[in-house]
Amino acid sequence: MEANEAFLQMSGYTREDIDRRTLTRARISVPEDTQLFEHAIQELAARGQHTPFETELVCKDGSYLPTLVGGVLLQDHPHQVVAFVLDNSARKELERRKDAFIGMASHELRTPLTALKLQAPCCTATGQRRYPGCCSGSFQYGDPAQQSHPAGGRVTGCLQDPGGQLEYLQETVDLDTLLQEITDTMQQTHPSHRILMNGEVQASLMADRDRLGQVFTNLLSNAIKYSPDAETVEMNLSCLPRDSDDPCA
Repeated sequence: MEANEAFLQMSGYTREDIDRRTLTRARISVPEDTQLFEHAIQELAARGQHTPFETELVCKDGSYLPTLVGGVLLQDHPHQVVAFVLDNSARKELERRKDAFIGMASHELRTPLTALKLQAPCCTATGQRRYPGCCSGSFQYGDPAQQSHPAGGRVTGCLQDPGGQLEYLQETVDLDTLLQEITDTMQQTHPSHRILMNGEVQASLMADRDRLGQVFTNLLSNAIKYSPDAETVEMNLSCLPRDSDDPCA
């Protein structure tokens, strides 16, 4: 019967639409939430008010607006209800961004965390690691904490960026060393495939080491994921010669 200006601005309907009594519940609500409204009507009859619930408002242009709806019966007019309709789109956007971040974080953290988990049981009392029966002999590595550092650094980098605000640290990165570390980590976390690094680039560049590592880790992860029947994943490295006449090369 009546609506304030805030509702009209949110929904796009006009005062004329209100006066024509055309804004029925069936018109401005989505069919999937019919049971929610029926339950609310039952609550109104029993308690004089209903618990607020989330639904979508069908706007005049056909778009859907996330809303929070609540209502109470008027004491002097038991067949009339006064209700509030709050714009819930900002909250829904925050939830979407949260879900997107959780999805990104789970993807980015899975490989380094698995590497840390695999490396931890291999630590001995003397701070050494030994892998008996590997190939034709036993191989001994240095301090496990140093071996875990690349993976741990990538975890730390992800955790320090919880809001999706990318900040890049410019540092000198040796590509061959970085790619070898990533290959070793991926080999531990994906024993189903043999990961080979062929060639070398013998080059350094100014870049964010952790961000660059994420790129190469994702590339190798996709190569493994989309070749489940393959036994080997090869990474061929080469460096294009710089054209001295081209300042952008």
